Amino acid sequence: MNARRLTIALVLAPLILVACGGDDGASSGASTDPADLAGTWVLDAATIGSLSADAPSDAPVTVTFSDGQASGSAGCNTFSGSYEAADDGTLTFGPLASTMMACEEPLMTLESAYFGAMDAVTSFSVDGGALMLSGDGETLSYTAESGS
Repeated sequence: MNARRLTIALVLAPLILVACGGDDGASSGASTDPADLAGTWVLDAATIGSLSADAPSDAPVTVTFSDGQASGSAGCNTFSGSYEAADDGTLTFGPLASTMMACEEPLMTLESAYFGAMDAVTSFSVDGGALMLSGDGETLSYTAESGS
């Protein structure tokens, strides 16, 4: 009887392991393909709140990736600069130039924190309609702009 149970266990074990296999990330849908960065992304309300508690949650903070150039709005001023992205999910920005308008204080605080976080970005991932830029322990979460 023990030999029969052992045989059944040996036959079923590989099937159980395949059925219960761990998630290696490949099936999560997250991508580090630089082509998936293309388009305009809007910073989500939770991330805006984490950067500046007083800033309006619908502050116009965006980033657009196109042909090696990143541009967008930091809440008050617009910015642009180069970027490099690789298949392993690394992302670096060149110097980001911005306009120099003054806005109300909650937006200026948000903008300063946003530019600081952008300077620290070292990686990205795209999962459907969500973009995550990460670096130095901080993550900027975006959603795809409607129509892009």
